[in-house]
Amino acid sequence: MRINFNKIQKAMGTRLGFVLTLLILYWLKTLLAYTFDFNLDIQLGKLQGNYLAFIAFFNPIPLGLLLLALALYARSTKAFYSLSIAIYSLLFIWLYSNIFYYREFSDFITANTMKVVSKVSVGTAELELLRFWDFIYFMDFPLLAYLLYKKLIQLDRRPFKFRSSVAITALSALLFSANLFLAEIERPDLLSRGFSNYYLKLVTPKSHIIPYHQKV
Repeated sequence: MRINFNKIQKAMGTRLGFVLTLLILYWLKTLLAYTFDFNLDIQLGKLQGNYLAFIAFFNPIPLGLLLLALALYARSTKAFYSLSIAIYSLLFIWLYSNIFYYREFSDFITANTMKVVSKVSVGTAELELLRFWDFIYFMDFPLLAYLLYKKLIQLDRRPFKFRSSVAITALSALLFSANLFLAEIERPDLLSRGFSNYYLKLVTPKSHIIPYHQKV
């Protein structure tokens, strides 16, 4: 199968294509984190393991699309690209913060963790938490900067239609609801009963971590 890079480059030169490019990068980074950094205890080959693997595959998309699509409401070219890159950077910071925190404490960042963040210190062990594959998490930033600087990604100066922006927001909200529904099937009454810190990551819009099957 031959890849047509001209068509890919042309698609990235549209506002929607640029947003989808950032979404795919965020999705791939999250899957990388699931594979190498987070101990999700997904056992493939078993029904439940395959189901959780499907949720893991699908999980980063709804929130990522919901947030990144906010940039489509911007009318000016500068505002759109600045906002989309800013949102993508915030998503990355949140993801990598969870990666870094998990390596030290085998847990994820929650609202309570953020309240006492000033009391939490990794200390001199910070460099030991780095992994050789961490460069993969960062490599897309200079690559995107290079492509934009060399105009290999053309800036789309046409405002995105407001109705289309609303439609994408509605679609992302629908996907997020579907994600929540899948989690509810795996563990009934998820929102009305006590659940583990891992399940909390799945249903809160501030995160994107899939559930770990832990009884409470």
